[in-house]
Amino acid sequence: MALGFGECLSMKAECATFWAGWGVIATAAVGVVTVLVALLAWLTSRRAAKIAEQATRIAERQHEDVARLSRETGRIVGRLLIAEVATITPRAARVARAMREAPDGHGESIRYLHGTYYDQAIYEARQDLLPTAESVIERIHTLPASLGPDLAALIAACRTLKALAERVDVNALRTTTTTAGKSTSYVDVSRVLVDWLNLQDQAIWILRFSAQFSDEFHSFVGVPKRDYAHNLEEFSSYTIH
Repeated sequence: MALGFGECLSMKAECATFWAGWGVIATAAVGVVTVLVALLAWLTSRRAAKIAEQATRIAERQHEDVARLSRETGRIVGRLLIAEVATITPRAARVARAMREAPDGHGESIRYLHGTYYDQAIYEARQDLLPTAESVIERIHTLPASLGPDLAALIAACRTLKALAERVDVNALRTTTTTAGKSTSYVDVSRVLVDWLNLQDQAIWILRFSAQFSDEFHSFVGVPKRDYAHNLEEFSSYTIH
């Protein structure tokens, strides 16, 4: 006679086979559950791997889009600035040239300057040489790595040139002499002589640096380079102190 749960609750000896059978069934059930859990885990991990792969592809596409946008922005910035960049070398040369001619005031020393040449140098040096570049300064990082930092350095140098010119002009003393009815203006920079000399150094540095930078910038934009050889030759013997 088949035994049931009711008869075997008291753990009779003849129920051993009954419980052994159910033990086998329980073990098999646990095995099935284990297999199902493992299968579910495999399916989950496979889906997670696909999601991770899709996320990687999306991230790569986003990175490519950002890089492409940066390159396109860089090309636009280059076109926007090319004309301005091309003028820096000759404008710096005008400052340096006027400063070179100025120290001939009373024939005494560089402390006394011809007013005309002094005015030319100060006027040019006080201009904003890179106004467009300064207006897009937050975008210059989109330029190639070889150009962005150099443009930032050039912007800073032009700001320094302007600041030096303003400091010299505020402290210089202007006098006028009259000889044979002809009036001549002279400027005494003895109180700011160091600033005047630094201004000249700065102008020469900008001239030389901008000439090389302009060549590289023109190559990036894809337009013919400008020839600054005459400007560089004119001040080739000048030593920056």
